[in-house]
Amino acid sequence: MKNLLAVIGDGSAGPVLEAALLVARRFNSHIVGLHSLTTEYAVVFGGEMGFSISSEVDRTLEREGHERRDQARRLFREFMNTHGIPIGAVAPGHNGPSASWREEDGRQNAGVGMSGRVYDLILVEQPEKLASIAEATLEDALFESGRPVLMVGAIVDSPNDYTEYLAGGGVNLFAASGNGASLLVLGSKATDSWYLEVYGLPTLTAGRLSATGFAGLYLPVESRGVRQSFLDPVTVLCRVHRWFALGGSYTVYKIAGLPARHGAGPAVQITIPSGSATIDALAGISSFTDELRLTLQFAF
Repeated sequence: MKNLLAVIGDGSAGPVLEAALLVARRFNSHIVGLHSLTTEYAVVFGGEMGFSISSEVDRTLEREGHERRDQARRLFREFMNTHGIPIGAVAPGHNGPSASWREEDGRQNAGVGMSGRVYDLILVEQPEKLASIAEATLEDALFESGRPVLMVGAIVDSPNDYTEYLAGGGVNLFAASGNGASLLVLGSKATDSWYLEVYGLPTLTAGRLSATGFAGLYLPVESRGVRQSFLDPVTVLCRVHRWFALGGSYTVYKIAGLPARHGAGPAVQITIPSGSATIDALAGISSFTDELRLTLQFAF
């Protein structure tokens, strides 16, 4: 663990640096802070070709990208200076953690997937939402770099001052047929207790039938913690056409001491180029709010 890659998206990546420093102090590692300036273009309809780029929105995104880079660079330098970690060249005979800052242009996830291969450990932020740069970075770090990945995040629920810090890693266990599961294990420190968190995303296909799911288990290490589990959802589909599948979904949440929340309903999946779109209409069975969900899945 001598060379660590810490991906710093903006000024909120403090937990990533905290985790990197813990590892670096244990192994006398060198921490490379990486920020990629990603430009995302807004597309609006119009023009002879059917679409065009809005220059005004483009300039706004470019300005926001440079602001995020400035925030990330400032966070990294202030953090290292606060903890006495030298940045850049170190004196001969230096024994301890060191750091350097690196900036790139282009998509952050692609850069991490490629350059991460030369590091002993990659540290990334926990994605706050789906289809985000942070989620794409986590996926490319896991599936493209071939190196160990440590996901770090902080969840803050401001109304009740609840805070949770997480770190962990995952592995894919798939057969040549495509059946298998992705597993993720996290250790977390919440306001009420330490937790062991286990997540699984199984996939099973047999002929025209397929089943997928997302399951999670929160195991408190201390007596103050609350055991929680969920299956959200498990979806079973029957392929009725090469572009079309029908089936159903079921979901359940269980928190110790409270009634379980159950929901179920029909599911429709449509095959689209390079992926699929699944619609779940979940109705409450007990203590559950009716939901209509759209899940997009793409393969690259």
